[in-house]
Amino acid sequence: MLAIAVAPFLTGFMAHHQIFNYTLMIHLHILAGEIMLISIPFTKFIHMIYFIIVRVVLMSNDLRIKELKI
Repeated sequence: MLAIAVAPFLTGFMAHHQIFNYTLMIHLHILAGEIMLISIPFTKFIHMIYFIIVRVVLMSNDLRIKELKI
């Protein structure tokens, strides 16, 4: 999982600084990003999405409670 998470950043950095062949790095960067997006539902990467959703739900619940107390 660590390799899947680091690969898009590493290949993007290498493409930006034109380390090795630029076209190859861009293609590897796109492939690494697609692999990461495909793996989200099957790994613990789904927590990245759930973290945001849970925060929004908790904030809305907190606002409702504050409105009821006033």
